[in-house]
Amino acid sequence: MLTHRNLLFVLLPIHAVLLAAGLFGWLAWWPFILLLVAHLALITWGSLDLGLGFFLEAHRIGKPGTLALTYDDGPHPEHTPALLDLLKKEGVQAAFFCIGRQVEAHPGIVDRMVREGHLVGTHSQDHPMAWGFLPAKQVVEQILRGRASIEAACGMHTSYFRPPFGVTSPNVARAVKTTGVQVIGWDVRPFDTTFRTPEKRLAWIFSEKPKGTIVVLHDTIGPVVETTKAIIDRCRAQHVPLLRVDRSLNMIT
Repeated sequence: MLTHRNLLFVLLPIHAVLLAAGLFGWLAWWPFILLLVAHLALITWGSLDLGLGFFLEAHRIGKPGTLALTYDDGPHPEHTPALLDLLKKEGVQAAFFCIGRQVEAHPGIVDRMVREGHLVGTHSQDHPMAWGFLPAKQVVEQILRGRASIEAACGMHTSYFRPPFGVTSPNVARAVKTTGVQVIGWDVRPFDTTFRTPEKRLAWIFSEKPKGTIVVLHDTIGPVVETTKAIIDRCRAQHVPLLRVDRSLNMIT
């Protein structure tokens, strides 16, 4: 697996040799510059692709032949209760990765999630736009405050975490190790926050069977109920079990 650590182990000596060669005039500067640009591109790719496992391990592939519904960024005062109504009616348990400030604004919704058998994890306290550039101390604070908000709302101490935007960094990796949370990713994403129709969202999830085992959606947008109903109907038509993500990953403690 390509990781930040083993990439540094390989590339740092090469950087040093090319830098020395440039300084002493043994080689032109362009090999050093080209390698540096490529290295920075790999770091950027690794930061943005949670599934690559570049900086930290994310649990992102569940039980083959099943699908787990997960939702980010809520709870939303209108869309999340409507989604919970649908899930209760359909007898499906999902996972919600909640933003702490939203939890504090709507604690009753989070309490309902837990009472109805859903998994709740933290998605940070504030979902900072500069998440990938925060120092480790601030990342730790975001994780701990997000967990505390959930515990205050429903009494549940969660150990599950999904990074904002799915972005990681060395500081995020250090904070994850410090706080002891388990990172939950995904392996199929229908880009439901874009202007895609439910049909196009389904096409991102399904072919003959689901294209992955853990789908990430957002309970902060209006079409989430319609999209979720379509996913449930398609899974049942294709005899695909819908599992809660911790059960799909065999992570129940």
